[in-house]
Amino acid sequence: MNSAETLERFRNCLEQLLGLVFPEGHHGLLTEVLRKRAGRRKLDDYLSELETSYDEEEISRLAAELTVGETLFFRHEKQLQTFIQWALPQRQKARQTLRRLSILSVGCSSGEEPYSLAMLLHQNFPVPDWKVQILGVDVNRKALAVARRGLYSSWSIRETPDHLLKRWFLPKGDQFLLDKNILELVQFEERNLNLPNSDLWLPGRWDVIFCRNMLMYFAPEKASRLVAHFARSLADGGFLFLGPAENLRGISQEFSVYYRDESFYYQLAPEPQPAISPLPLPVPRTRRPVATVSAPPRPGLNTELLRELLDNERYGQALELLERLPPSPELSLWKASVLVNSGKLEEAERVCQTLLHQPQSQAGAHLLLGMCRRELGELGAARAYFEQAARLDGQLALARVYLGMLLRRLGLAGLARTHLRQALTLLEKESEQRFLLFGGGYRRSAWQALCQSELERCPK
Repeated sequence: MNSAETLERFRNCLEQLLGLVFPEGHHGLLTEVLRKRAGRRKLDDYLSELETSYDEEEISRLAAELTVGETLFFRHEKQLQTFIQWALPQRQKARQTLRRLSILSVGCSSGEEPYSLAMLLHQNFPVPDWKVQILGVDVNRKALAVARRGLYSSWSIRETPDHLLKRWFLPKGDQFLLDKNILELVQFEERNLNLPNSDLWLPGRWDVIFCRNMLMYFAPEKASRLVAHFARSLADGGFLFLGPAENLRGISQEFSVYYRDESFYYQLAPEPQPAISPLPLPVPRTRRPVATVSAPPRPGLNTELLRELLDNERYGQALELLERLPPSPELSLWKASVLVNSGKLEEAERVCQTLLHQPQSQAGAHLLLGMCRRELGELGAARAYFEQAARLDGQLALARVYLGMLLRRLGLAGLARTHLRQALTLLEKESEQRFLLFGGGYRRSAWQALCQSELERCPK
């Protein structure tokens, strides 16, 4: 069996067992994981075991190797503010008679997300007077063991507000132990969400579901099925929060999407809400092919003049040039790029958010959003955006360069090397237009040199 057939067989196993899908461009990662898990066994024998038996421990280990495990407390702060300021008051009002609140954290990893929600509830909700359930589920058994201990490094709490850090964490050597009241508020269960889990999806069970940075790993039909479970198990008017690099386009029509305070969220109730208008973007019933971001610019755009303006850092004139042309997603992508280069990150993010539902500009918008989050020091969000850009467009070389650089900075040398090596190959074929769009003024040779330098700096 040749290597291509072996990897395709491994891909099929992962999709059948976990629902995970890995498009072209992940050969290095899949090969590394396959060989590591097979150990001294022949690859064919190992794959036969995966195909014929269900080994929970092995599946847990595969999930840990192939999905993003790095997380932190109070990740994606804007979404958490929306949860507290908007979703929580609505659910409190809806449940006033029963005085019961149930929250599900899907793909909770080592527990930082559900524990963050528990701390926010203690600060903003009458927890003692209500029956509150926060459940975290994940397929990674090792990560769940960390979650149940509640003992975390300084890296995990790096974005925790000082007043919450002092209130809920007890220093223990060079680590931090969560307060008993927070530990007791959260429960954890090992779950493979590719399985039925019928008790998890009882009708009306949940008020809020968090499923952030997980759907991006699922095959389309598996993601659709999982979101259908969310819709069935959410109470009327319940809320769903996805990762900043994810959306329900082509996956579900059962939710209304809203944008508030720089973050998207979804609600099961179809009625419009005061002071927030749903995005006027219909969700198609079938997934359409995702176009790459290399579509040619509209005829009116003079790319040579734009390059000259950018080379001389005349960003105001570049924006004026773009504003004179008829609006389109392609031109909005150019505008966002200019705004990023000129340091106007908030304005750039606003433009990018309007492009996340546009097939021809999705990958580019995610890449630019990742650049913004990186500049703001939000490395977790930046990583999610870069990964999604690479998934949406497997030929987008700069997405892998940025991702590889970030992973090296996070100490994930193995993953960094994989993406940087792929980037070196892709950079050879990358279009000049995309260097202009996403390259910050640097040409192909400069990016190749940088990529090679980053590879050499990755520890073996």
